[in-house]
Amino acid sequence: MLRCKLVCAGGCPVERGYVLCDNRCLKLYTIKQDYQTAKTRCEADGAHLFFFKSRDQDVPALQYLLDTRGEVLQGIAQGLWVGATDIEVEGQFVWSDNSCVPTNTGLWAHTQPDNYLNNEDCVVVGISSGIMLNDLPCSSRNGYVCQVDI
Repeated sequence: MLRCKLVCAGGCPVERGYVLCDNRCLKLYTIKQDYQTAKTRCEADGAHLFFFKSRDQDVPALQYLLDTRGEVLQGIAQGLWVGATDIEVEGQFVWSDNSCVPTNTGLWAHTQPDNYLNNEDCVVVGISSGIMLNDLPCSSRNGYVCQVDI
């Protein structure tokens, strides 16, 4: 069962706008940035870009975070940056903790990842076709979610 709250909790920087969701703290940034800027901003907070590894755990956490901010999932059309890329080896997506992002799971939108125009190395959790992963150019500007693991 997902447990999220806005109150102070050990290790969660709630004073900087983070929300505690089970064993992690999440913060939504709606100001659109390219992937590297978003990644750097999270790192400045002692965080990393959101890991979307499990639909069962991560969809409710993301929905709760957006609800607490008054955001609507459909209002974030292209998606939110997450902490995965295939910059090192094309077609081999990895999370920033170096764990593999399997491409043959229900996490990805239909026909994704597709490396459209040979220029899509970064990953968003897209909203338009359900809450699913999609690869995009790292230069695209999107909102993002930072995650602090506790």
